[in-house]
This record gives sequence, structure tokens and C-alpha cells, in this order.
Amino acid sequence: MAPNYRRACESGAVQVKDNCCYTLVQQLRATISGVPFMPITSARGTGFMTMHHEYKTMTCPFTGAEIALVPALKPDVAILHAHMGDAHGNLYIEGPPVADVLFAKASAKVLATVEQLVPTEQISEKGVTIPYFYVTAVAEVPYGAHPTSCYPLYAYDRPHTETYYAAAQKGQQAFRENYLDQYVFGCTSHDQYLDKVGGDKTLNRLADWRAGRQQWMELYA
Repeated sequence: MAPNYRRACESGAVQVKDNCCYTLVQQLRATISGVPFMPITSARGTGFMTMHHEYKTMTCPFTGAEIALVPALKPDVAILHAHMGDAHGNLYIEGPPVADVLFAKASAKVLATVEQLVPTEQISEKGVTIPYFYVTAVAEVPYGAHPTSCYPLYAYDRPHTETYYAAAQKGQQAFRENYLDQYVFGCTSHDQYLDKVGGDKTLNRLADWRAGRQQWMELYA
């Protein structure tokens, strides 16, 4: 749950354009392919077509069925977090990259943080997930995905997520005082943030998730 986002949506402070994953993927693919739109079938039978007046429909010249057309999407900036990177901007993501590669290829700029900056030779041995020519800037930010996970390096920090959720439920002002002022505005560096969330004790606990079933289950305690 995201109480702050929900509150902003319900109050009208932000405009909501809900979408489905595959539609977004096709819009990114359109930009990458250099075409103005892509056909989809994933929105059929849903209310997405009424929420997005920019979507169009056409009769398929091959099957005669009605299909939807979605415009190309080119983000101004994509912000990605990867397991490793080098000084040139080559990125390595361990495990499925999901839509990260598509975002990198479709976006005008890519800002990347990585768990570790390593020599280019080490990236080459692992295999480049996103090559340097898509990346605008890269910075080493250990535990940069906290309080979410960056498997297999570390797991979700569930106690901290509970702290975030409890503060967010109390409203905008309370969230600023109880969370943002402490963990965001009150930190002058990433190291200071890591100290505030528990330092080595917390980080070691999150990294020990794969040591065995007991350690993994303790994350849910």
C-alpha cells in the first residue's frame, strides 16, 4: 500500500492515468522501433480505453478483429538501479531485468545507481545488461534500493517499511515530520541514511536472507 500516493490521487492533487504492464511495454517498444504507435490486445475487455482518449482502435487487415493502438512513449528520464556498473556506464543486472532495458532504450536520459562500481573487465565477464551508450550518468550507491530489495544481495527491510507505512497513514504533515525530516531531509549523505536505518546491524540482517530458512523467515517476524 502507498497511502501518500493514494491520498494524492483521491484528492485530485495528481492526475491518474492507470495502465497495464504490457501496454506500457508496447509503448516503449514503439519508441525503440521508431514507429508512432503499437497494436495491443491487452486492454480489451477493460476500462483502460475510456481512461486513455489517446488510444485508438482499428480493424486488423489480416483477421478483421478490432485491435487497440497505443502511442509511443518516450520518457524524459529513466532512473535505474543495478547490481554493478563501470565508469563508462555499462550496467549489469543479475536476474531478469524486467522492463529496465526497455526504459533505458526508450528514454531521453538514463540516470543509474549501482551497488558497486567495478572494472570494465568484470562487467564483460558477467555480461552487459545495458550498454554505456544508453546511460547518461552512473553513481555507486550501496544499498541504493533500500528499503526494498536487490536480490540476491539483500532482501526487503520489512520493519522499516512498517515505519514508512505507519507515518504515511497519519497524513501529509505527520509523514513529513515523522519520516521525511528524519530519513530524507535530515540526511546529508547516503551513509548517514544507512546509519539511521540501523547501520551494519540492519544491513547484515538483510544480506543474511539466503543463509538458511531460519534467517529468511526471521525477515517476516
